[in-house]
Amino acid sequence: MYTKSIFMRRTFYWSERTCTFVFILVVILIFIFWTDVPLKPSSSCQQVNIYGKINEQRCYPLLINFADECCTQSQEDNCATGLRFGIKQCVRLNMNIFNKDKIFIRRNREILSYRRGAGFWIWKAYILWHELYVAHINLLVTLMKKQDILVFKQTNHSECAYTKRDAFILLNADTPEYVHSMASIASYIIVRKSIDSFLFVSEWLTYSQDNRALTDEPNVLGKANYDEFITHRHDQSILGILAKKWKLRRYTDPSQFGENYSRPFPTIFWHHRSKD
Repeated sequence: MYTKSIFMRRTFYWSERTCTFVFILVVILIFIFWTDVPLKPSSSCQQVNIYGKINEQRCYPLLINFADECCTQSQEDNCATGLRFGIKQCVRLNMNIFNKDKIFIRRNREILSYRRGAGFWIWKAYILWHELYVAHINLLVTLMKKQDILVFKQTNHSECAYTKRDAFILLNADTPEYVHSMASIASYIIVRKSIDSFLFVSEWLTYSQDNRALTDEPNVLGKANYDEFITHRHDQSILGILAKKWKLRRYTDPSQFGENYSRPFPTIFWHHRSKD
């Protein structure tokens, strides 16, 4: 018997001074906590076929980070500190994950051509979908007794300030309950494998392949952005709308930015966007 959770983060490493995290690049963590019987060290590893490669090893707790044409030292630091604090394996990913997926490349050629976010962060949902697919069915972590997807919310930013109008329309969410709610955070997401969570991530990946919902291209569906609009947040905008459509309970920002707000846990991450 074991539990496993999948964490998706933006740019962090474990602080040597404390057990909080400092952000450096986007990573995915997959944890397995074996609870019934003692197991040999190798029993937390498995061979998987993923990203067009055969018999790739995945050992848990697993740390995955992603960078594109930058952040080499950050990836090294991320792996080193993760392994120091109990991670069993660290996998460094880059744009090569798409090389064998010709259909995905052809379908999303325009999105992948954008340098911003290495394709407006489309790879977040892509990586999470593939890692979730090969992961074993698992039990739960403490905060996930009532839902399989754990999403965090921002503390002072509304959805309409950071989501363009086309995204609301395409996701059938152009109503006050979505427009004027608090925006979510795509820097970290925790997923327990289940049918529901796989459907949720699949929906996130599906909408992330629509230029109108993901990119900074002008609206084409006939309505202007809301007056509060500042900028579009791409994958995060889609994630936030879906979290509300799925009626997920969202927790307060677990980084230093949520310290002055009520939440059932201390600061877990130190969030920044330094490349190295």
